[in-house]
Amino acid sequence: MADRTSGSGSSLSALVQRLSDTADQGDRELTLAACQQLVEHARATGQVPSAAAVRELLTLLRDRRRFDALSVLADALVRMGREEPIVLRLYAQGLIDQGLLIAASEVLLGLVRRVTDPAEHSELRGLMGRVHKQIYVDARGRPSDQARRALRHAIACYREVYEEDPQNRLWHGVNLIALAHRARCDGIAIRSLPDVQALASAIVAAVRNPPRHIIDAWDYACAAEACIALEDWDAATQWIERFIQEPSTDRFALAGALRQLTEVWRFTAETPEAGHLVVALRGALLRSRDGRLELTPAQLQHTTAALDSPGPRLERVLGTVGLQTLTWLRTGMERARAVALIRGPGGRGIGTGFLACGRDLHPGLGEELVVVTNAHLVSELQDDGGVEPEQAMITFEAQTSASAASTQTLYRPNKLLWSSPKQHLDTSLLRLEPKVQDIAPCPIAKSLPALNKSERVYIIGHPRGGEISFSLQDNELLDHEGPPAGAPSKPDRCLIHYRAPTEPGNSGSPVFNQAPDWRVIGLHHAGGEYVRRLNGRSGTYAANEAIWIQSIVKAMTVTFSS
Repeated sequence: MADRTSGSGSSLSALVQRLSDTADQGDRELTLAACQQLVEHARATGQVPSAAAVRELLTLLRDRRRFDALSVLADALVRMGREEPIVLRLYAQGLIDQGLLIAASEVLLGLVRRVTDPAEHSELRGLMGRVHKQIYVDARGRPSDQARRALRHAIACYREVYEEDPQNRLWHGVNLIALAHRARCDGIAIRSLPDVQALASAIVAAVRNPPRHIIDAWDYACAAEACIALEDWDAATQWIERFIQEPSTDRFALAGALRQLTEVWRFTAETPEAGHLVVALRGALLRSRDGRLELTPAQLQHTTAALDSPGPRLERVLGTVGLQTLTWLRTGMERARAVALIRGPGGRGIGTGFLACGRDLHPGLGEELVVVTNAHLVSELQDDGGVEPEQAMITFEAQTSASAASTQTLYRPNKLLWSSPKQHLDTSLLRLEPKVQDIAPCPIAKSLPALNKSERVYIIGHPRGGEISFSLQDNELLDHEGPPAGAPSKPDRCLIHYRAPTEPGNSGSPVFNQAPDWRVIGLHHAGGEYVRRLNGRSGTYAANEAIWIQSIVKAMTVTFSS
């Protein structure tokens, strides 16, 4: 992205470009660090990016869902004199998506009072509707008086904006429909609710016969939601199919549509007639270039169950590669069950591991199921910085549904079978007590993928000790030191470099190839903005790093003793 700041120095231009690049790559920590560098430079020099550059940066951060960086940058820009409505509006949006609803409301209220442009004013009132909607959604079906007031305010905001221009404010109209449905289901009286059937029919007609503009991705999502209100499930499926396949549909749009179906309509993957729409949107997030999907254990189980019995609607909405995509999704969900959350003292999540069949790592382990993780997470060596094995606890979050959380199996390492220091292979191999049953281990790849621009990798882990997350954003395989042309920087250790959105807690995650059967090629252990290039190449780049799984297998062959 070009920096359009007149009279600014090259340093500012470079920092703007760095933030743009890291945001586009999707790494949270790198993006936040680049944002802080830009803010510090602007404060020290008085050089502030131009209005055009600011708008482009903030929009990119929003679209890549880097809301923490968006809020930091917008807050600093406002204090440095950039008080344009677009800056404050995107600032409010960043606050909303971080759950800071009261703060967002205060920003919006101040902005609504002074903005005179009708289009911008409508955007602001729509965002105010979203604030009130989220307050109600967060009540989780047990609304307080405040939540009930918020629902009424949200309906009023969306209705006012929609009725000003019904042909051009479709998204406000479908929010009005969804919240009217929510009010009826929850038994909350709202005066003078619109005729939902007539409103939904009008929205579908507006998308089918657009009077004013070229149809975009959001219009398809609006039509789908209107058809849901009409209980026309075949038509809803067709519109979701078009929404998913539209080239302009990005992660921001997919996540918004999914949030609407699951939070407001309260659909799950098992909801009759509607469940396939939820599964299809989750699948689209997984397949998108800039996608990340986080699932609770119950959501993952429901999605897996739906994929096991897909039905014709789901196969259709997955597109021309329906069966291939269906198989790929089902396999990915199955691999997630073998991904472990590593917990430290007090039960806090500290990282990730994965279940492997012992014989895939060393013949002496036979059919025993073991956990592979980083030495810097679990180790007997003080220099590695990990917790000692007896302090670690391990759970397989995807194995347990929310209803069975109280009976979740808690595993403890009863032996550190093998380890390699953080400075070398950064690996620990753990035997668990009790023995793991009813979870299929992750298969191990024998070789590394060929290096080409189309090769991708997939990571499943527990970033920040939270829900299980599929990290697939900008997940290009950059380089590796493996055969046939690799030149390892250390004997008996091959590194893999790739781009994927990883965060603290992803350490120890399995890195999968893009083969349909999701085979492990590496153990994720590090990443940074200035990672030295591989194979003797000069310079650095932003990359994540894994240890090739076959380097670990080879080292175990030499040193392992059961």
